Amino acid sequence: MTPPELSAAERFADSLRAGVHYAPPGLAMWSIRAATEASGFATLTVDLEGAGGKVGILDAFATGLDFPAWVGRNWDALDDAMRDLSWLPSGVRGRAVLVRGFAWPSAGTRHELNVLEDVLRSAVDSWAGTDSPLVVVHVT
Repeated sequence: MTPPELSAAERFADSLRAGVHYAPPGLAMWSIRAATEASGFATLTVDLEGAGGKVGILDAFATGLDFPAWVGRNWDALDDAMRDLSWLPSGVRGRAVLVRGFAWPSAGTRHELNVLEDVLRSAVDSWAGTDSPLVVVHVT
């Protein structure tokens, strides 16, 4: 028997399409990760909890997405890297990036989070319609 939380996470993962999404409240990161992997996404996690600003945000993405050394630490470099992702495998349904802790003020200023959201939406748009769409999920 599937635990209720995992069942809810599985329903959520099955409904995902290219885009930026917000996980339903109460679903734990582990359950969403398990469900997105089972649903055919190569799944990575980025933890912004306590990132504290631009440098911390960029470092969290570099760590979570295992950026190559050539990726710089600025918004343009993050944008370029998110549109590339050639160093990461893709699942049957594409890639899912689970972002934990996307919240002001612990992750960064409102301006920094708005810039990050623009970068993520731009990356999702660039992967839409490809064989490896990108899904970004904000997890509380």
